Amino acid sequence: MTEKRKTRFGLRMRVISVSGFPMVIVMGVLAFLVYNQYAVNAFEDRRERATALLESFAVSSSIAVATQNLESLDSFMIRMAQVGGRLHGLVHVAMLDHRGRILAQAYARDEDDLIMAPPKEIPERTFYDRAVSSQMGVWQLMSQSDGTPLLTVSVPTVSGLRWGTLVGYFEMTSHHAHVKAIAWTLIWITVVITLSMTIGLLFGLWRIVVRPVRALAQAASLVQGGDLSTRVALSRGDEIGLLTDSFNEMTRELEAYTADLQGRVEERTRELNEKNSELEQVNRQLEDAVEQLDKLARTDRLTGVANRGHLMELLQRELRRCKRTEQPFSVVLIDVDHFKSFNDTHGHLIGDFVLVETVSRMRNALRGTDALGRYGGEEFILILPATDKAGGAAVGENVRGLVANSEFVDQEGKPVGRVTVSGGVSTFPEDGDTITDLIRSADQALYAAKASGRNQINLSTP
Repeated sequence: MTEKRKTRFGLRMRVISVSGFPMVIVMGVLAFLVYNQYAVNAFEDRRERATALLESFAVSSSIAVATQNLESLDSFMIRMAQVGGRLHGLVHVAMLDHRGRILAQAYARDEDDLIMAPPKEIPERTFYDRAVSSQMGVWQLMSQSDGTPLLTVSVPTVSGLRWGTLVGYFEMTSHHAHVKAIAWTLIWITVVITLSMTIGLLFGLWRIVVRPVRALAQAASLVQGGDLSTRVALSRGDEIGLLTDSFNEMTRELEAYTADLQGRVEERTRELNEKNSELEQVNRQLEDAVEQLDKLARTDRLTGVANRGHLMELLQRELRRCKRTEQPFSVVLIDVDHFKSFNDTHGHLIGDFVLVETVSRMRNALRGTDALGRYGGEEFILILPATDKAGGAAVGENVRGLVANSEFVDQEGKPVGRVTVSGGVSTFPEDGDTITDLIRSADQALYAAKASGRNQINLSTP
């Protein structure tokens, strides 16, 4: 009796060793490969989301740098720190110029306006050099002295030309904890699956060591490999025969179910692709409509420059910036000479054509940071950042010369007469510290230019 028990126990151990040991290795290797791939994908996803966050603010930041709008740049940095800190673990963001110097920066803050976790060290200077010299974004994974992992990502800010580089620091502690939790989950799943399959094989094989079992095992292996047409050619009246019949019936049902499922999946995939195409088309139409509405709300329909409402916003923004930085800026009020009589003589269509062509010539005299808007009728305002009164006079004279020395012809190539403009220049802060005062001073100077014979630029006097 004792020998029989020892024999049965030994058989079970041999079944476990034969079936369980290879399974442990396979499941362990599979779990390692799955974990490794997951860790790589998770890191790439984290890095891509970090890059996407910086890219979502890149164009706005570059425009702010290009227009020297440091107030908007500061707002973008703060907004980016708020959004990135809450959703992506961003702890610090900075805008670098082309030399790697910091133009603006912000730290993520909590609900009490306290800095959440500023980086204790910044990357080596070589990373800034790589970031500002690279045409594409670069990244670096580093650990601080206290062991906190940081992912540093840069994105070039481009709006026509490259104006700077965004650099963000993202804390990776939660990411590492998540990956570690996944690793432990995979370990437990591997252990449970391995034990379950080993026990199943133990109870299924410990009394079955004959050819029918091998045939069933081979058939099961073929099914596992994807050959659902496999059948076991075995006819017996015992439990093995029933098992064989059940196996064959199962493979037939599985084959039919798989074929049906594959057909339904393909059908659903086609439907989903069609719906996605329709949704993408609707989204594109919506984006185009929003863009057109925004343009109509800010742009003068005839000349294509800023309308009066947007022009006043630009003036207020520049005034706030200059008050903060204590820099001057000039306002040039331009008026087309004798435009009413010109309109009465040639008609409104030719008059509109002259306004459009005059604006085209004025644009040629402006710098990239200057702004032009239609103040009303045939009056236009030039906004000249970081420009004193002498500089404003030079720009106004350049505009006047370009218009006066140009030949205006209509769409059919016929001359429509000589066109001239007059202008008045006022400068912050010497001519006023409000938009109303600056426009009033420029208007008085324009009136003096008109009274002196037109086709000239006159400077306001404090």
